[in-house]
Amino acid sequence: MSWIRFIGWLNIGLLGVMILPFLLRQFNMRVHKIKGKWYPTLNKFLRKIHKPLGIAIVLLSMLHGYLVSGGFRLHTGTLELFAIAIMAALGATFYFTKKKPFLVWHRWALVLLVLMVLLHQVLRNLI
Repeated sequence: MSWIRFIGWLNIGLLGVMILPFLLRQFNMRVHKIKGKWYPTLNKFLRKIHKPLGIAIVLLSMLHGYLVSGGFRLHTGTLELFAIAIMAALGATFYFTKKKPFLVWHRWALVLLVLMVLLHQVLRNLI
């Protein structure tokens, strides 16, 4: 596996770690109440690393795109990078303003990002 592919898959793995607190909370609220001391401990750890991982994903995505195309070129990966940037901007805006609509839109932007990741994986050279 080349470094370029590794960075791309690393981004997907980091994205999975980043959305884990949201998925665990939804599971806890809607499916089955999680019991045990491990859940709050894990959730606290995941929330602590959420922001640094977000910054890492933005930077690694830009590096991945640059290494693939040797510069800026519009394709499905660029659309994915735009979705990442939108999500990061909404998250940062919520962090600094503490206005709940930005958190709600940050979470809804996850749908856009997942669609862009799938599009990039299935139809890499669509554009």
